[in-house]
Amino acid sequence: VNKKIGYEKNRILIIGPVNSGKSSVFNRLLGFERALVSNIPGTTRDLVGSELFYESSSFSVFDSAGIRETKDRVEEAGIAASLSQVNDADLVLVVFEEHDPAALDRFRGLCGDKPFINIQNKIDINKPNNNGFDCCVSAKNGAGFDVLKSLIISAFSSGVKKDDFDFIIRDRHEDLFGKVVL
Repeated sequence: VNKKIGYEKNRILIIGPVNSGKSSVFNRLLGFERALVSNIPGTTRDLVGSELFYESSSFSVFDSAGIRETKDRVEEAGIAASLSQVNDADLVLVVFEEHDPAALDRFRGLCGDKPFINIQNKIDINKPNNNGFDCCVSAKNGAGFDVLKSLIISAFSSGVKKDDFDFIIRDRHEDLFGKVVL
């Protein structure tokens, strides 16, 4: 994954089966309730986006409709929109509730050559499967999100040396930043 410079933000898309907890993972990453969450399949129908700031990085993160077969035309349109966003994503987070090799292969195929991280959510109620997933988390209690954030950062920083970027700032900006950080 290439780290973007300047005003361009790396795009992260969250996809997965319905009710795997994609919106809950999205909200937990952001640190606030941005997406509507319910146990009703098909709650998320439109892309919901926000900015994620972590360490010295900034990303555009998008929650998407759960992917499944449906006869509901509105939900079907949301699913199509989700799938179309895969092409624009720089990194795809695929959220599952349990290990399902066939579903993982299906989503891996949907991602094509895009880098992705496969995540098991809901480890507060299901046993973590460290062999089947890149990362195991609980959006409910926050377990594993430190590992997930590290995986996201490393996906964008591979091949980038810290010396590659020079920043020019004024003394006034540095003073203001120092006051905000305290």
